Amino acid sequence: HNQKHHIFRDEKSKYFCTVFNTSTHMKETEKPTRMFDLLDDRDLILRYVKYIDGTTDLQKRDIRRRDYRGKSDMLSHALLHRGLRRGETVGIISATRPECAYINLGIMQIGAIPLELEDNLTAEQYIAMLGDARIIFVGDAATLARMRLIAPQLDSLRLMVSIDSVDGSTTLEQLLDEGYRHADRNLLQRRRNLISTDEVCSLEYRGGTNRTPLSHKAMLSAVLD
Repeated sequence: HNQKHHIFRDEKSKYFCTVFNTSTHMKETEKPTRMFDLLDDRDLILRYVKYIDGTTDLQKRDIRRRDYRGKSDMLSHALLHRGLRRGETVGIISATRPECAYINLGIMQIGAIPLELEDNLTAEQYIAMLGDARIIFVGDAATLARMRLIAPQLDSLRLMVSIDSVDGSTTLEQLLDEGYRHADRNLLQRRRNLISTDEVCSLEYRGGTNRTPLSHKAMLSAVLD
């Protein structure tokens, strides 16, 4: 992964973005081996967003590779600044939405492990599933209010982040701004370089209180099949 890279400021976004593959599409010999390698190819990003939220007419969404690359990187920088370590769990509780794609990839590329959960589980299920989560992303104010009620029972929890803008909460936009201010591109690249295709990249919810680890290789197979 010793690729040339350059930094640009997107004309429609304030976030700096590190591009590890300067072409729009990956070469045939550069097949992705880790989930965050999808960020190097717009078509693959479109396929991942479709996998995340079931969107069928992706072209109308005007999904831009630079936006996803930049936001994934800024989220990674913020999580590194917050001290999130490799192998730690990050919960995501939200209805399906495109933001979940770059949240997942931003978590994965520093070696942390996202766990996506539905937003209609019981308090007991959340407590059982998220007992080791350091950070939890929630979709909206209602979910945030529910999670605040059980937060005292989540011993590892250090931060909750709302994807929607909710007064009195840390929002996704604020976390992206934090990543922009504390960006360390060399550290991020070192973390990326440590991650292999067989490493666990995600925990999949299987109902009840069951969660199954998925490797980068297995998840890429599901996304690109």
